[in-house]
Formats: sequence, structure tokens, C-alpha cells
Amino acid sequence: MTILKANFLICVFLILGNCVIGQKEVVIVEEKVGKQIRLFLLNKTKQEQEVQLTVEYSGCTSAEPKQVAKKLTAGEKSYAMTLNIVQGSPCMYRSSIQITGKTVYDPASPDLPVSPTLVSELVENQVNIFTKKGCSRCKYVLEQLKVRKIPFKEFDTSGIPEHNLLMFDLLRQNGYSKNSVDMPVVVSKGKIEYNLPNLDQWVQSQH
Repeated sequence: MTILKANFLICVFLILGNCVIGQKEVVIVEEKVGKQIRLFLLNKTKQEQEVQLTVEYSGCTSAEPKQVAKKLTAGEKSYAMTLNIVQGSPCMYRSSIQITGKTVYDPASPDLPVSPTLVSELVENQVNIFTKKGCSRCKYVLEQLKVRKIPFKEFDTSGIPEHNLLMFDLLRQNGYSKNSVDMPVVVSKGKIEYNLPNLDQWVQSQH
């Protein structure tokens, strides 16, 4: 379901312009027009494909269903839905594609199968912090957030694989291409931050 090279005004979760995500048979094409993100499905194969697209989003609105079924001819690009960006909120979405008879996959990370119900649970106006088991830096930041009574939501990437997938989707959308990152990864105030050089300074900035 889908985390795009950044436009600061709409956070780091959207690709601007016209861009294709993924390397599978059917991929998502994004087109940004003003404060709208238009999503299209592109059949990259030479045969017809029956496809179901599922999209979950936050910081956006849409008048269309979150699930879209399409029958795509060879090479066809077909409109799927439009996301309307809410001013002042980071517009984030994730998607999964189900081709009839094949495994559901995340077009932003096409080699990883995903649950069709995987959703982004990022909370606006709070610190969203991705942690992992045994991470002393994560533990320290969590403790400091509690002491300073800063609202946060923790995403355990060790115990919940979907959280790990979501975190790397967000990182990729910010142009991060490595397979590891210095934890914690945080999403706060409309931006994603990682490899934090000074934990105390970062916590203080959240007041």
C-alpha cells in the first residue's frame, strides 16, 4: 500500500509530477495536479490483467472507494482514484495490488508480499516513533517523551512486520535507499527524521 521523493509542503510521502512506482506487472502511476494526487494503474505486460487496488490514506480525502477493481488490456494505463490533500496535514497513503491468481504485493516494494488490509496508522499532531527490540536509542527517546509528557505512538518494527514495511516505505519516499537505518525513525510535525545525531536536541524540538 504506498511511503516517494519528497515535496516539503505535503511532507515526504508523495511523489511530484508523473512517476511510476514499482517493478511488477501492474504498477501505480502518480500524477500531482495542484492539491490533488491522481492514481492510475499501468499494465506493463503484453496480456490482459484483472486487478484489485486497495488504498489506505491519512491527511487526504477522496470521494471514491478505497478498493478499485479493473480489467486492464496489455499496456493499458487506467485511472483509479484521486486523493485530495488537506492543507496543513501530511498526506500519506499505502496501497496493495492483487492480480487475479497471484500474491498481493506492495507496489512501492514489489518483492515483498503484503496483507491486503495493511494500513497506515500514523497519528497526526503526535510523534510517531518506529522502534526495534534491543535498541537503546529507541528506549531513551521513549523515556524522554514520557518524562516530558509529549504525546507519541510507538510502532514496534521487531514484533510487527507491517510496521517495518511501513517504516521503509516512508524512508524510500524520502529518497532513502539503504536496507538499514539508525533507529529510531520518527514522523512528526509533517516530516520524517532518521539517523538522529543528537537525541536530546531532537526531543527538545518536539515541545
